[in-house]
Amino acid sequence: MNADATMNFTVNGQRRTVTTDPSRSLLDVLREDCGLTGTKEGCGEGECGACTVLLDGQPVNACLVPFAQARDGLFFRRFGDIHPRFLTPSFSIVAGGVWTAFLVVTGSYETLYSYAILAAWVFYMMSVAAVLVLRRKYPDLPRPYRMWGYPWTLWAFLLVSLWFVVNAFVKETGPSLMALVIIASGVAVYLIWFRPRR
Repeated sequence: MNADATMNFTVNGQRRTVTTDPSRSLLDVLREDCGLTGTKEGCGEGECGACTVLLDGQPVNACLVPFAQARDGLFFRRFGDIHPRFLTPSFSIVAGGVWTAFLVVTGSYETLYSYAILAAWVFYMMSVAAVLVLRRKYPDLPRPYRMWGYPWTLWAFLLVSLWFVVNAFVKETGPSLMALVIIASGVAVYLIWFRPRR
């Protein structure tokens, strides 16, 4: 039996202090200790869709993304393991749950939303700017789709997006910097993961 631990966290804008066995799940703490019975468990095995997110415009179960990446050799092999008894990607699901719990306990919904939205807009800008680069680098490629108002609409989008990102840094400096740190950590992991093997 583990010694009880005291946790201080914010849920739905309210500070909470809970003393409990640290091996209990966040779901149990939220439902039983905090009385937040609206919190529900999904399937626990990647079948129910409770964790569905859009990835490249396609709905996917977020709990299965690290599993698929590991199976494709793009992430740590351990995340691709299948539980011998339940035949589920249990390590991937648990790791995703731990990361989600960390984000929930350390930040408000508004803060997490700010991370996601700012990061998304940075990538929207990069994607649209890539059109400029590709059109200049490969001017003779066939263009089956003609963008209305090109290049003015493209520049307008980039300028408005840039204003949005700069405004986010001015109004919400902390979450904006954290969003960039999260993006930069992904770049660092990518560079380490795909560094040339000697």
